[in-house]
This record gives sequence, structure tokens and C-alpha cells, in this order.
Amino acid sequence: MDFEENRGTEQEKIDTNKPKPNPWARFWNWYEDKILGSVILIAIIQFIQIPHMVWNADMMLEAGMISRVHPVIDWFLYGVDLIEIVSIVNVGMIMYSLVKKRKKGHKTRS
Repeated sequence: MDFEENRGTEQEKIDTNKPKPNPWARFWNWYEDKILGSVILIAIIQFIQIPHMVWNADMMLEAGMISRVHPVIDWFLYGVDLIEIVSIVNVGMIMYSLVKKRKKGHKTRS
């Protein structure tokens, strides 16, 4: 029993001696594990854009079937544009993560 207890404390000493990754590296390690969720988020945001595109076309054609029916509806459909910001940032993060992963893969092969 004493050996097991000592071994456990030795393992704890070894674990505490490991350098911890900086916050930036920890964030990217976490994010790379969540890429599927990011892609799903992007897909949802893109599907939300469909009613917005129809509304925008109605505005441009001045048909008045969807646009200018009610100011609140117009505000929500116009506000969908702001959701695109999340999608743009997310795509940039995925691209950065994939490039970083690819560079890491090339380093280990060399």
C-alpha cells in the first residue's frame, strides 16, 4: 500500500512539473475538438439566410409581398445580416485550425 501511495504522489509531482500550455494554445486545443459543432453552427446560420435573401429580393423588386408588411418583421429579417458575422469569424477560425494542424503534420513527418 505504501508503494501505491508513494507512486501516486510521484505521478502527481511529474504532472505538476509539465509545462502548461498558454491560454492561446489551450483555446485552440479545445476548439479543434469542437470543429464539428462549428460546422453545424455555420450550416444553421446559412439556412437562416434563406428567408433573408427572399425578403431582400422582395425589397429590391419592390413587390411588397414580404417586405414592408410589418416593421418588426423587417427588423428581424434585416437583423439576420448581423448573424453572418459569427459565421465569418467561425470560418476563419476553422481555416486557421486546419492550417495549423496541417503544419503540425508536416513537422512530424520531416
